[in-house]
Amino acid sequence: MTWPFENDTSQITKKLAKESMRSEKRRNRMVIIAVALAGLLTE
Repeated sequence: MTWPFENDTSQITKKLAKESMRSEKRRNRMVIIAVALAGLLTE
């Protein structure tokens, strides 16, 4: 049951989740690149 004074935050939650996933992917790519470069430099 939805009360008239409740806030519907589903759209905001979805937007934040999408942005979080995007930033996690970017961070993971950077980590992979850094590990690969470190591996190449140590040889």
